[in-house]
Amino acid sequence: MKEHTFDDVNVTVQKTTFLNSLKTADPGYFFVIATIELNNTGNTTYNINPSMWALEWDGIMYNPDIPATYADGINHPHVIADDELLVGHGGHETFQIGYQLQSALSSEPNPEYSINYLGE
Repeated sequence: MKEHTFDDVNVTVQKTTFLNSLKTADPGYFFVIATIELNNTGNTTYNINPSMWALEWDGIMYNPDIPATYADGINHPHVIADDELLVGHGGHETFQIGYQLQSALSSEPNPEYSINYLGE
């Protein structure tokens, strides 16, 4: 596991070949599960919809592999309701997003990565 922190967001990533019992990586690919802990101390209202968060891994930008943000862990497919997607000033939320990456495009064992919020 590796961590990356910026502003109000702490990100831990983990590589795996499956997201849950229903979703395994395609041949030649792996998943990166990003656990995002958001402590909003600023004036930005964050949207935790997965389409608002991109993963940059070794210089390549990836969109989430599945259109769901998990609040109870990636192995428990409880999707966050629409009314829970915004995190305003003083709010706290921890969630996970899965990204599928091509193995040949990853520089192991120390890839450079960052999580990018695509909102404001």
